[in-house]
Amino acid sequence: MKITYKFVTGETKEIEVDEKTYNEIKELDRQLYNTNQREARRHCSADRLRDEFGFELRDNTIDILRDTLSNDYWEWILSNLNERQKDLVSRVFFNGAKISEIAREMGISRQSAKESFDYALKKIKKLLD
Repeated sequence: MKITYKFVTGETKEIEVDEKTYNEIKELDRQLYNTNQREARRHCSADRLRDEFGFELRDNTIDILRDTLSNDYWEWILSNLNERQKDLVSRVFFNGAKISEIAREMGISRQSAKESFDYALKKIKKLLD
């Protein structure tokens, strides 16, 4: 019996296996599929909410920080961040931009922008302590 593997690169490869191995692989595939279906019914990721329904989860911590700190204090905080972090924090806090939009404009991945933003928030938290 033959099993065909399809790789993300577009390459496909067929291998010959005995019937017992074939049945075991098919059973594992079935179990994986069922597990993924079960998890998809129980949970809805933030990315799926955004991509499929246009709904973005928002943390109101940003609004609280923006509204309670003086402009001078913000200038001091921003001066302690690198340029990318400064840009991200300023645009999210003061312009209400979404990280995914900023990432697209900067030509970087959403994940990279999110990690930079999260690291900047950690730095700000240390400054506020």
